[in-house]
Amino acid sequence: MCREMTNRTAFPSLYPCNFPVKIIGLPSAEFEAEVLAVMRTLAGEVREENISRRTSAGGKYLSLTVRIVARSREHLDQLYAQLNAREKVIMVI
Repeated sequence: MCREMTNRTAFPSLYPCNFPVKIIGLPSAEFEAEVLAVMRTLAGEVREENISRRTSAGGKYLSLTVRIVARSREHLDQLYAQLNAREKVIMVI
């Protein structure tokens, strides 16, 4: 994870870095397709081995963890904003 996430200005030279983005929504094929489309548009090709899926204990929610290469803090901010703007996305961590 990038150290800059804890201090916005302290470590600007740590980019690019590997970074996991966790996206939570209601389980559906549309949710996953929409999330992955945003990720591919803003972060490039996402290989299957970089995607983790987990359903909540009660089956109500699906979380996708997608590992990407973050290019900058601005890149992550843009990615989070695009994901949060999606109706099917409940939360981005």
